[in-house]
Amino acid sequence: MKVLIFLLKKLLFVILITAIFPFTDLIAQTVEIPVMEVVTVDHSDRKPVITWSVNDPASITGYSIKRLIFEYPFVVPMTYHTIDTIEDPYIMSYKDETDVFGEAVPGQHFEKYFVVAFNIIGTDTFLSYSDKHQTMFLQTSYEYCEKGNKLIWNKYIGWGNEFNKYEIYCKINSGLYSLIGSTSSQTDTIFFHSNVNYDTDYMYYIKALRSDAVESLSNESSVYTQSINLPVFLNSDSLTVDIDNNVHLFFELDIYSDVDNYVLYKYNSQTFEYDSITGHQGNEIRNIEFTDVDFEFNKINYYFSAAKDYCNDIVYVSDTMSNIFIEAEEANDERKKNYIKWESGQINSEYLIYRCIEDHCSGIENTCDVNYTDDIQDIFYNQFINGTTSGRFCYYTEFSDAGYLSRSNLACVNQEEVYFLANSFNPYSKIEENRTFKPKIAFVSDYTLIIYGNFGNKIFETNNPNTGWDGTFPDGSLAPRASYLYFISFKNAYGKQVKKK
Repeated sequence: MKVLIFLLKKLLFVILITAIFPFTDLIAQTVEIPVMEVVTVDHSDRKPVITWSVNDPASITGYSIKRLIFEYPFVVPMTYHTIDTIEDPYIMSYKDETDVFGEAVPGQHFEKYFVVAFNIIGTDTFLSYSDKHQTMFLQTSYEYCEKGNKLIWNKYIGWGNEFNKYEIYCKINSGLYSLIGSTSSQTDTIFFHSNVNYDTDYMYYIKALRSDAVESLSNESSVYTQSINLPVFLNSDSLTVDIDNNVHLFFELDIYSDVDNYVLYKYNSQTFEYDSITGHQGNEIRNIEFTDVDFEFNKINYYFSAAKDYCNDIVYVSDTMSNIFIEAEEANDERKKNYIKWESGQINSEYLIYRCIEDHCSGIENTCDVNYTDDIQDIFYNQFINGTTSGRFCYYTEFSDAGYLSRSNLACVNQEEVYFLANSFNPYSKIEENRTFKPKIAFVSDYTLIIYGNFGNKIFETNNPNTGWDGTFPDGSLAPRASYLYFISFKNAYGKQVKKK
């Protein structure tokens, strides 16, 4: 409706101009052709301004301004339409403030124009039309990884060989514009502003210059150089080796960081460099775990974790952590002893040694050495009173410092079973130890003792090494003085079934 009202308000020659477009070469030759000087963007109101010239304005009745319409209801997209008419031939400049066919928006895309000069003689209207000129549409983006702002614009159209250069202007925050660069080719429409500051507002525009210093300005385009929250810590929490000699590495993340890419690095003794071996994506949880499928528990392995930003650049590195490799063996000594030694990447460190018997582990010694002899003589003798152990002793050691923990692999050593058995006993002995028949036995498991009579009848059975036969039958009566058969079975520390009779 707005377009219709506009057309009705114009004179008949305006309607005729629109009706006969496109025009014929015969009519166009009768009117001086207007020369488009420039189309530019007025930064004060972001509107396009068109300027043209003619030598003899008196020979012209007026001008029609044609704009390329990108999209509008009931209008074929990307076609030219009259947006206004100037009836004073001496006015040769026009600011596009009309909303006919929609407003001009040079900050969203380029705007393209040409001017039609017309001369009315009687009932005839004669036309000529200028070249088309197009504004520069500038777009800017912050390239975090390249640490700069990228500027792209479409080339200025209309000057042909008279084009001279582009100049790039920038202002920072609320400062003043200054020239930061230029390009000399009309098709060179990309510029990179490097070494920009984080968290800063940048505003840009492009100035195109003709050889005679006529200039055209692009739209203004702003960009904010948003920084990311880098991690302020990446803690190495622990490195532990489980019973199956698998390694587990734990790190504490800064969950308030924008970084969500973490990589585990392992030292390569052949290349003398650290190689990335696995990664973790996300920072929703405070603690993450890495594993190393190629972990060799019997050597020292060195690791660290690195936080990487969106550009895959390392922005924070944890402390280096390493495993402890421990070995255990039976000491060559008359007393019952186990010898433990270990290797570690930690220097001048204090270690806590743990001993494990029957799945129960307890700390037994703090030491700054890297070896230890465990005297188990008391454990050996205690078996004759309070029950046997399997004879399998396992050890591991820990290093801890300022919240970091490194736990070694589990190293085990087997003590040979010990077995003493008398060939007689006296239920009436004054010595309590001689009143029952039982072996003195140590470092065994799955123990069974059975006593048989002369006719193969079972007289006594127990699974407790500390419980012996007191010489009575199952009915409680005392067995006569005689020879009896015993049968003992047990497993030693190696898991071998041993039988004695």
